[in-house]
Amino acid sequence: MKSKTLKEKISDIVFSICAGGVIYLIVGYLMKTNWLSCPKPLPDLYEIVRDTLTLMAYFLAPAIALALFTDWRQEHVEKSREQQGEELYKLVKQADSELHKLYMEASDEDNHNETQAEYIISLYRAVLDTIYKVEMLLGEFDFNDEQAIAFKNQVKDISDLQRESVSYVNLMYSAKLKAINPEQYNFQYEDLGNEEFSEKEEEKYLEFYSQYEGVYRIKHKLLKSLKPLKDSIKIHA
Repeated sequence: MKSKTLKEKISDIVFSICAGGVIYLIVGYLMKTNWLSCPKPLPDLYEIVRDTLTLMAYFLAPAIALALFTDWRQEHVEKSREQQGEELYKLVKQADSELHKLYMEASDEDNHNETQAEYIISLYRAVLDTIYKVEMLLGEFDFNDEQAIAFKNQVKDISDLQRESVSYVNLMYSAKLKAINPEQYNFQYEDLGNEEFSEKEEEKYLEFYSQYEGVYRIKHKLLKSLKPLKDSIKIHA
């Protein structure tokens, strides 16, 4: 159901008070004239009209002030919701962009060495830092309307999947790094040659990649439908 505009609310208030004033005027006149059995002179009728207008003014001013305050407060809440929603959306998209960069760089064989490992770790930390910002802002997104709850739940689901994806990329990179450099990392298993060690790490890589791919498909679908949810919490004129 569409909420009323401020103009419509004020019109309703004025109408209600005017209607109440007319009823008060009629009842007052009837009581003054003893239910029309005793006509009153004009000054007495003027007194009834004056009292009616005074009573209407007494209720009209605070009623309109309350409507204005309520409308201002609602507009403030809606603006805050829209701004926080926009910021959350941008942060989620930023996290996904950084996650994609991490995945691409971690998949580049030129980075599968100890020298570049620190660079991959820095990308890993950057994604986690952005996801953490999403989670912090999500905790402050305290709106209980249906659209806001749907948006908040979807952001949380995406954020959880992004964090899971980061873990899989990290495991994939670690497995590939060991597979390519068995002479440096082949100390986990006894009596295992470098070739066999590399094969085991490649198997781990493929397993982690399969898990990452499954998470990616779900996350991609949720990301595509996030913008309409974000738009639904905008202020509509």
